[in-house]
Amino acid sequence: MRLLASVKSWRRRSGERRELDALDERMLKDIGLTRDWAMVERSKYFW
Repeated sequence: MRLLASVKSWRRRSGERRELDALDERMLKDIGLTRDWAMVERSKYFW
């Protein structure tokens, strides 16, 4: 069960990072983020 929970968490994080990467500058600004921060987050490993 723990392994399954970990895999689900990794998949969720990976999806969230892809969504973050797809936001344009205006959308990032609306949520208080910069493109640089989004790129750092996107480059993290999925775990």
